[in-house]
Amino acid sequence: MISRRLFLQSTILQSLRGMGISALAYFPTATQATTPIPTVSVKDYGARGDGKTDDTAACQSALDSGALEIIFPPGVYKIGDLRVSRSLTITNQGEILGRISVRDTTPDINLTPGKGSIENGQKILHFTKPHPFSPGENIVISLMGAGDSRKNQAGLHFSKILDASSQMIELERPVRFDYNRFSCATFTGSTISHSIDRGTSYVDLAEEIPITPGTLIRIECLEGSDSPYASWNMGPLFARNSYFEINVVKKIEGKRVYLEANTAYAYKTALLISLGKLNNITLRGGKINDIRATNTQNLTLTNITTNRIQLSRCFNFSVSEIDISAKNTPIGFGLSACRRGRISKIDACCATGSTDNGNVKIMSGLDITIENVRSSQTSAKAQGIYPMFVDFYVTPYSSWSQNITIANCQLGAPNGGAQRSLWIAGGRECTVSRVKVDAGVRVEKSVDITIDNLEALGLLDFQEVRDLKKLANFTGRGISLAGVERAQISDGNIIGCSTNIPVRIGRSKVVSASSDVTLERVKFDAQCKHQHLQSEEVERLKLIDVLTSDGQKIKIQQKKKR
Repeated sequence: MISRRLFLQSTILQSLRGMGISALAYFPTATQATTPIPTVSVKDYGARGDGKTDDTAACQSALDSGALEIIFPPGVYKIGDLRVSRSLTITNQGEILGRISVRDTTPDINLTPGKGSIENGQKILHFTKPHPFSPGENIVISLMGAGDSRKNQAGLHFSKILDASSQMIELERPVRFDYNRFSCATFTGSTISHSIDRGTSYVDLAEEIPITPGTLIRIECLEGSDSPYASWNMGPLFARNSYFEINVVKKIEGKRVYLEANTAYAYKTALLISLGKLNNITLRGGKINDIRATNTQNLTLTNITTNRIQLSRCFNFSVSEIDISAKNTPIGFGLSACRRGRISKIDACCATGSTDNGNVKIMSGLDITIENVRSSQTSAKAQGIYPMFVDFYVTPYSSWSQNITIANCQLGAPNGGAQRSLWIAGGRECTVSRVKVDAGVRVEKSVDITIDNLEALGLLDFQEVRDLKKLANFTGRGISLAGVERAQISDGNIIGCSTNIPVRIGRSKVVSASSDVTLERVKFDAQCKHQHLQSEEVERLKLIDVLTSDGQKIKIQQKKKR
């Protein structure tokens, strides 16, 4: 029940708005207030909403006021970057030309720039100016150009400081790879005193640290091999043990920390890092040009028209009824290392750019459901922009996209490049159900995949997949299996084959041969020019009722060994 004081404040605010008078003259600032105001309007703080005036300062004052709900009345608000760093609801009735960033203090902001570059194995870091760090402190190093200086890849390195002078520090743990540039900040964390199996509900720390239940945490691998790079023996530029997951502290007993979700990955040695307690944020309604959220729990985005949404390290989130037109951006809706989320009723289009992006891109997500999404044609004609792309990090991180469910989705075709409507790379325990695509589907470097009720107008391409548990009730213009171990394929139709050979089963560059493949009740239609299956070094191939368009058993063409 609302208190009498809050009721009177809310009533007076409504009267002041009706007279066009700012609330600032009648109520104290956030630092002075003792009880939060239920609702304020950005116009109470001087926002004009005329599409010309820079309303950034006025709108930020409203966000910092301590009110529980911030209203943007009808109008056009020209802003730069508004920061949300506390629990609140933003109700937008207008159009916000700018960015709303949801973020708390994190290890990768407010950094002290370093001097020069870093080489693999280096322990001494130099700075152009005196730094604020001391021996014994934990330090995070934000690294650019990780693993390959020709690529603009970023990573984080964590270590304790052994020694320091005014413009130098010595690290306990040497950095990995070579980096073009770096910056540093302190962090709260501790090494974990034991190895961790997948599905673990708690961890024991080497030392007690000032965290409390409800703290968002990052578990960073220091040594381990539970990653796509390690699993598929990728090249020397990639770190097998560079992966992490986010979680939330459930309770603490001394050095033992119980987790809200069981661990997703296994670790030989690992580090627990605090990411803060930013919690309970809702953005709803209207047009918002750009939305970013980082290190946030219990985030809700709903009924919004936008150009771009980017969520990083968010735990327990809901995104629904969103219209995304990705103008001049390579990613319309992007997730990076997020966990426990539901994405529904999204309409996305028009991503542009190049190099493995798309209208919807999920990077190293955990426990995420994507349903009722319509992702239409991309704008870019270059290679590498797809309607939906589920991926894992590249240099230096390699974290599985795990327990991803994609259901009731309609995906268009790329405007150029490889014709893939849906691409899953580095997926583990992923399910695709009741999905229609206007081009092909590619799944690679993945484990434990289930696909049921798929309608595709392109090739179904599987490379380096272990345990394709189910590909059933499907149509597609051909099937390609390369380096696939254990596959169950049934109840499908090959229509208007897009390749000379409707079904290819063979080897890949990494895995020597496909093995334990079963095709059952699969039929080729009359539009397939060739009515046979090509096999190359397949171990244990079983065909049951695999038929040509006229009902004859399919013939197998053996390809010579390479």
